[in-house]
Amino acid sequence: MLACLAMYLAITNNKTDMQVEQIITMLPSNPEILVLYREFYCRVLLTVEIAQPGEVLSSFPFSQDWSTSVYTPVQDPTLLHFDSYVNNSTGVTWASCPDNGPDELPAVVEPAYASFVEYRKLTPRQRAQLLMRWCTQMCEAREDLAQLLTHETAKPLAESYAELDAKPTASKATVFLAAAPGCRIFTIKQLIGVAIALVPWNFPVAMVLRTAGAALAAGCTLLVKPSPETPITVLALAHLAEKVRFGPGVCNVLTTGQKSLFHGLDKGEQVDCGPMLTRTENVTLELGGNCPFIIFDDVNFDQAISQLTVLKWRHAGQVCITANQIFVKSGIYQKFTQMLKERVSSTLVVGHGQLLEESFASIASQCKFETKEEAMGLANDSSMGLASYVFTQDVNRLWRMFENLEAGMASLNTGNQSASETPFGGIKQSGYGKESGKNVAGNEFLVTKSATLTLEGHF
Repeated sequence: MLACLAMYLAITNNKTDMQVEQIITMLPSNPEILVLYREFYCRVLLTVEIAQPGEVLSSFPFSQDWSTSVYTPVQDPTLLHFDSYVNNSTGVTWASCPDNGPDELPAVVEPAYASFVEYRKLTPRQRAQLLMRWCTQMCEAREDLAQLLTHETAKPLAESYAELDAKPTASKATVFLAAAPGCRIFTIKQLIGVAIALVPWNFPVAMVLRTAGAALAAGCTLLVKPSPETPITVLALAHLAEKVRFGPGVCNVLTTGQKSLFHGLDKGEQVDCGPMLTRTENVTLELGGNCPFIIFDDVNFDQAISQLTVLKWRHAGQVCITANQIFVKSGIYQKFTQMLKERVSSTLVVGHGQLLEESFASIASQCKFETKEEAMGLANDSSMGLASYVFTQDVNRLWRMFENLEAGMASLNTGNQSASETPFGGIKQSGYGKESGKNVAGNEFLVTKSATLTLEGHF
């Protein structure tokens, strides 16, 4: 039975043999009970029958005896706040979150707006102190959050740690002279109110923190709708925010499997959930990409192949800024293709679980080009414009490609596109607005108000 349990752990959580042995020593005397799921709206104990060799796992019976203390996938079981989750790699349901609908939305947004009225009065220093304490809580819970992230997304633990380690980093006013004599024009930045974040499944931590870091720092309250595939990691983050006393209604998470919960936001229509959301609101959208990876003949081969390998197969290719189109100068096409094949064959470890959606997959297709102009034409021949990648030793060429590629972001001799200091977002049908970025991210949650004052005399 323990051998079957070890196999189950290795398959569902990317565990090494040593890690599996360590976990087994922590199990209670009854190894058939794996996970205790704590309360979100209700409390349920999920039990699993471990199959003997050759047997098939049975159905998952539910028990109301939730008080029994059993093994959990995290060291701190208070992080587990839910009732919903499917492991993407095995299809095995191991919890369930409330499937909230439009009727529940006003009951969440209205208190969030009431909290906003008070939260916006905090000074920037006070908000910064809360965010720093939240960051400390996440650092202390790093191991557990990484385990939850790997369970939900099926990404390797190393990538979960990397996502957790990429943490996010004030409004301004101006006064200036007008063209007319005796006039002064001044502007102030004011808050939009309640911010709503619709979070994808593949990077639930990074996407929440990008929005939460900017919104909460600016002074807005936040409502997060996590993906139905990965709600538990987001709920754990909300629990840690509650521990640092952000206050009721400041950080809210609403789980649902309904795509129509915020129907109308994508069309600029009214959303009937109270007086604070009955008008057209600011919308920031990141809608994916079809990103070109362009390689010229003066490239550093080892550098380009190393960057491409990490970028292309990160999270099994299920990343919005992955290299979707690989364009290689014709003179080095055969050499580059052979070197890439050898690198992939020697380093890539095939794991379990991958969602095949769009070109979200570990597939590397290549195309030749002859001139810089042809490469730009091929790269720009797309309705999308999120990210682009260029590899060449010619700095002048790098700059020209940067200016002419139709993408919101460009990586030059690097595959690393995302950082808290860098504005993140695309153009064309890849969306509009920016996440992250110094002096950029906070502006998405602010509106500019201007005023003109006439003085008696010019000076």
